[in-house]
Amino acid sequence: MNKLDRFISIILPLDNCQNFIESFIQDLIPILQNHYYDYEVILVDDASTDNTVTIVSNLLKQYKALRLIRLSRSFGEDVAISAGLDSVIGDYTIIMNPNTDHPNLIPDMVNRAIEGVDILYGVDIDYQKRKGISRLLSKLFRWYVEKVIKLNIPKNLTTLRCLSRYAVNALTQLSDAHRYYRFCGSIIGFKSEIFEYKRSAREKYSNSQSFRSSFNEALHIIVENSPHPLRFISIFSLGLATINLLYIAYIVFIFLFKNDVSEGWTTLSMQVSVLFMCVILVLAAMSEYVGRLLERTQDKPPYYIKEERNSSVMISSNRINVVEESKEIDIQKIEVR
Repeated sequence: MNKLDRFISIILPLDNCQNFIESFIQDLIPILQNHYYDYEVILVDDASTDNTVTIVSNLLKQYKALRLIRLSRSFGEDVAISAGLDSVIGDYTIIMNPNTDHPNLIPDMVNRAIEGVDILYGVDIDYQKRKGISRLLSKLFRWYVEKVIKLNIPKNLTTLRCLSRYAVNALTQLSDAHRYYRFCGSIIGFKSEIFEYKRSAREKYSNSQSFRSSFNEALHIIVENSPHPLRFISIFSLGLATINLLYIAYIVFIFLFKNDVSEGWTTLSMQVSVLFMCVILVLAAMSEYVGRLLERTQDKPPYYIKEERNSSVMISSNRINVVEESKEIDIQKIEVR
C-alpha cells in the first residue's frame, strides 16, 4: 500500500472513556501507519473521573506519536477540541469521538479534503429524530438561523470533522471563549462539504441533548453571531410605544368629548404591565450582550491545561513541515531585531 506524504493530526476529546479508548487506539494506529508517513494523535482529557488518564498513560508507552493534554476541569467537548486545535501541526486534522467514530473513516475523509475541501462535516445518516415539541423547536431554530442570521448548519451533525491547515489556522483565531465547532465552519467561510456515515457506538450512549443544553447552545449561537435579537426588541418596543401614543390620544379624546368618565384602573394597570414587559425584554437582551462583552474584556483563556504528556517515541524530527518553516521564520525575525 502506498503511503500518503501528508502529515495527519487526530484530535480525540476524552470524557470518561476507560471502557473503549484502548480498543480505539489499537484500531487507529495501524490505519495511520499503513496510510501515512507522519501523524500525531492528540488525546484531550476533559477532566475524566474514571481511569481514562491511567489507561492513556500506559498507551503512551506502547505507541509512538501520542500526546495527552489534561484540562484542569471539565470545560466541555468543544473547548477540549479547541485545546487540541491550538497544538496540532498536521496538514490535515481529523476530530473524532472515540466512542462513535471508527478510524477506518480517516482515509476517505483525507482523500476528499485533498481534492480541495477545507472542512468536512460528519453527518449521521441513522440519527434518531427528535419528537414532539423538541422537534418543532429544533425546526424553528434552524429556520431562524438559516434565514435570518444566514448561517448554514447541516442537519444531524456529529463530532467528526476533517479540517485543512487553512481551516485550523482560521478557527484558532476565533476569540470566543464558548467555541462551538459544529457551527464555526459557516462563520469562517471556507469550502465545506458533508460526510455521511453511520455511527457505531463502542459503548451505549445517548445522541440527544438535554433541553437545557440545547437551549443554552441555541441562545449562544444567536447572540454571538448576530445583533438581530436587539433589532427585534427595538422594533417591538417601537411598536408598543406607537400603541401607547394612540392610546394616549384616545384618552384625551374621551376626556374632551365624554362627560361621565370613570377611573380606568384596569386599563391603566394593563398599560403599566405592557410597558414593564417591554422594559424587561430590553433588559434581558441587553444583559446577554453585556455578559458576552464582559467575558471578552476579561481576556480569560478558554481553558487551562493541567498536564501534558508525550509518547516515549515521537514523530520524526527531520520532517520539513509548516511548523518547522514557521520556527525558521521566527528565528530570522529574532535575529533581525
